[in-house]
Amino acid sequence: MADSDTQRSTRRSSVFGPARIGLLLLFGVLLLGIFARLMNYELSRDEELYVPPAALLGEWSLYEDFFYNHAPGSAWLYQAFYWLFGSAGLLFSARLAVFFVWLGFAASVAFFGWRFSGSIGASAALLLLVLTNEQLLGVVGSTAANNFPPLPLAFVGVCLFMLGATGCGLLRDAAPARAGGANPVLVFASGVFLAAAVSVKVSAIAFAAPVAIATLFIPAAAPLRRRVANVLAPLAAGGALGGAPVLLEFLKGPERFLAHVVYYHTGPHAAYWAADPAGEGDVAIGLADKLLLAHELWFAGGTLILCLVAAILLAMLAVSGSGPKIRSAADGQRLLLAASVMALVLLLGFAPTPAFPQYFAPAVVLLPLIAALIHGQLAGDARRLGGVILLVASLFGLAAGLPRIVQHIPKIAKPHTWTVARVHRDGLAVRDALAEAGVSGKVATLLPIYPLEGGLSVYPEFATGQFVYRTADFTAPNLLKRYRTTSPGGVRALFENDPPAALLLGFEPELEAPMAAFAAEMGYRPLATPKVRNRYGEGTLWVRDRDARDG
Repeated sequence: MADSDTQRSTRRSSVFGPARIGLLLLFGVLLLGIFARLMNYELSRDEELYVPPAALLGEWSLYEDFFYNHAPGSAWLYQAFYWLFGSAGLLFSARLAVFFVWLGFAASVAFFGWRFSGSIGASAALLLLVLTNEQLLGVVGSTAANNFPPLPLAFVGVCLFMLGATGCGLLRDAAPARAGGANPVLVFASGVFLAAAVSVKVSAIAFAAPVAIATLFIPAAAPLRRRVANVLAPLAAGGALGGAPVLLEFLKGPERFLAHVVYYHTGPHAAYWAADPAGEGDVAIGLADKLLLAHELWFAGGTLILCLVAAILLAMLAVSGSGPKIRSAADGQRLLLAASVMALVLLLGFAPTPAFPQYFAPAVVLLPLIAALIHGQLAGDARRLGGVILLVASLFGLAAGLPRIVQHIPKIAKPHTWTVARVHRDGLAVRDALAEAGVSGKVATLLPIYPLEGGLSVYPEFATGQFVYRTADFTAPNLLKRYRTTSPGGVRALFENDPPAALLLGFEPELEAPMAAFAAEMGYRPLATPKVRNRYGEGTLWVRDRDARDG
């Protein structure tokens, strides 16, 4: 019998050892593909808003000196990476920050997937479904904006609360007895992560609000005063710590902060899109259009697979066995909380007008958590079958997402061909062209990343792209004075008072028309080189005549 057990153990080692190594190699390839995708994804218009602050915050102040219509968390993140890696390029450093967010997300899905499912195999399958999800691999997770960074923070925050509020430790359910049946340390950490998520994007409140409400009900067996002392208070303390930097930013100028982060979205932004709803690609204005957009995103590819996996596992839980379906009160509370968070996240995805595809991505990160929680309740044959279903689903997810992931891997060995490298070279070429022309000063453009890549100065009015400029005519005067901006009708006065050394134009013809008219009338020379090319067109550098400056 002992010899038989030894043989079985040897066979397991020979099978599972290589299998685990192969799985790690697969995840390594997937992460390498995500890195390559980030480095080669085409420059987006939104990045002209989110990336420039990384280079500007050393000298200018957010909101006061230039426009920024979101919470400051992502700007600080990209600034930190610019300090560390900025010598390789502004866009590169910001995209690298997003890759590190991907690494953190992968680690958290792997850990909490195992923690709640109790299965390494289930955790690996769920991680595979996340890393190959087309919705996350699109504009959400492939550009340096504020769409992806808050999602892992919110995911970790919810998971930590589920453990802490039910009295569990990070690694074990059998936590030491605690007053109120809670683990205040994990609850405190949950508050920090959730507040950090909101500090990056205000809409992450959809994750935090149900958790805050849950402090009044979890753990259910504890008296209310103990829940307040051991759950609500630690969560609030963690939230205060995680949100303190943003609170300080708010206190610098409350009206200015609200004008940028709140009133811009409810006023000029909405008015602009109501006037021109067909101005860009996937934009939904009315509820019917939002439902169609959500349907296209949620019921396709990897997201649909995750939905089906969660639904099938839930059905198996409902029909399996004759005993209790939920193993403990803590497990039931976690499932109820996950469902509540998902419901609010889904609902708030429809709240903004207009709605963009990235608004419907937050629900995706909750699906692996829900699937792990349900799988953790299965036992016996149902649990084994659930593992098989997860394995098959992950293979379908891999097949669906692999083409996107491997698309740019061949370019890994040729970093000079990366999009981020090309953008950096174009910025340096603009700098060299100005030096050769013998002029210095600000560069006027709606794509400020290029001059900033070259270490050049930009106008505060265009420092974060076109967004506040294009909505200026839709902005009430009392709100407009809160922004550092101009309007198409005010371009001439701005340039006459402070003439640009050069203008980089050719990407937004309608919005650039006043700039182009000024350049032509004032004798600016279009240069044959450099030609700056991206998805929005081909940019030409118009340079001021040296004599015009001397005169």
